[in-house]
Amino acid sequence: MDGLLYDWDGTIARRFHRDGDRNVVSVTGDAQPLIDDNKKRFNGVEEYRPNMVGKHVARIPVTELANILGKNGITMHQYMRMAKADQRAFLAKHIVNNADYRHFRTAPGYF
Repeated sequence: MDGLLYDWDGTIARRFHRDGDRNVVSVTGDAQPLIDDNKKRFNGVEEYRPNMVGKHVARIPVTELANILGKNGITMHQYMRMAKADQRAFLAKHIVNNADYRHFRTAPGYF
C-alpha cells in the first residue's frame, strides 16, 4: 500500500510504502520558513546568559531532529523516553552548540 499524507500546513509530507516485506514511512519537510524565522529571532534578541531561565534558544524541525538522532544511533522512540535533562543535554551537545546547525538557533551564546 502506498500513500502520501501532508501535515496541516503542508510543510511536512509522510510517504507510506512497502520495501520488500517491510512497511516504510519516509518523512520530508521544508525547513526554510523555520530557518528564516530563526534568523529574525537571532538578530533581534540579547545574548543568552546562564541566569536567563526559560530562554528560547532554538527551533529544530522534527525531520531534522530525526536525522540527527539517527546519525547518533538513537531512534525517536528512545529519545522521547529519555529524561528531560538528558534530552536537553543531547540537544545542547549535538545541535544547539554545534556550528553545523547554527541556523536552528534563535539566540546567540553558548548553552
